[in-house]
Amino acid sequence: MLKGLVRARLCEALARLGFAEVEIEPEVSPSERPEHGDFSSNVAFSLKERLGLAPQEAARALLSRLDREPFTKVEAAGPGFLNFFLKPETIQGALRAVLTAGAGYGSSGLGRGKRVQVEFGSANPTGPLHLGFGRNVVLGDALANLLEAIGYEVEREYYVNDLGTQVENFARSLLYYYAEALGEEPPFPFPEGGYRGEYVREWADELARTHPDLLRLPLEEALLEIKRLGVERVLKAVREDLELLGIHYDCWFFEHELYGDSSPFSRVMELLKP
Repeated sequence: MLKGLVRARLCEALARLGFAEVEIEPEVSPSERPEHGDFSSNVAFSLKERLGLAPQEAARALLSRLDREPFTKVEAAGPGFLNFFLKPETIQGALRAVLTAGAGYGSSGLGRGKRVQVEFGSANPTGPLHLGFGRNVVLGDALANLLEAIGYEVEREYYVNDLGTQVENFARSLLYYYAEALGEEPPFPFPEGGYRGEYVREWADELARTHPDLLRLPLEEALLEIKRLGVERVLKAVREDLELLGIHYDCWFFEHELYGDSSPFSRVMELLKP
């Protein structure tokens, strides 16, 4: 808001010098040091060739045509920079405008009529979530909120990576500890790259109580079923954490729906085989 005000005053001064905004688009930046004011601009350097003036002289030419009402001071400094010092009432007016707008401040119709999907979070469903995940979902949700604020129709998607080596190792680890929880001999040695966290034992104990008959199934069926149950258990914990953060998804997309044996991708690949 305040940066835009400074830029608008510069554009007016440029127009008085005979330059339309399309010819010169002034850059305005927050000043790095308080003695250089609130904002600064190097636009005078862009006028050197057009006016045949040194940047210092071009800066003074701009000053002579600048509306200084919002400023306590505007100075030409160094080799040709312009430094802008805002009046306190200018800053106070901007703050009042923000408070008046409330939650709608900064909203626009830039994306009206357009749809966008933001896929974020999407950690491997193999265990409890960590701080890195928490950071990612907050950033993703903030981005989705910003897009909505400027008019886009936003869909938030969580992509569940329920295929691949990590999930297979998770399922084998669960089944290994599941068998131990039932007092049975595990059907295979503990998998290389498996999950030894205490949470895996706890979840295996839960499954042993709620689904005690998985070992009666053929091994591959038991692995598929315990993988399904394990992913469900992970996502239950994910949803609980997201609820605490106030983050909600519109779509939970499972990878097996895209690449599984009965998926459209697999059917197409089968058709393409020689």
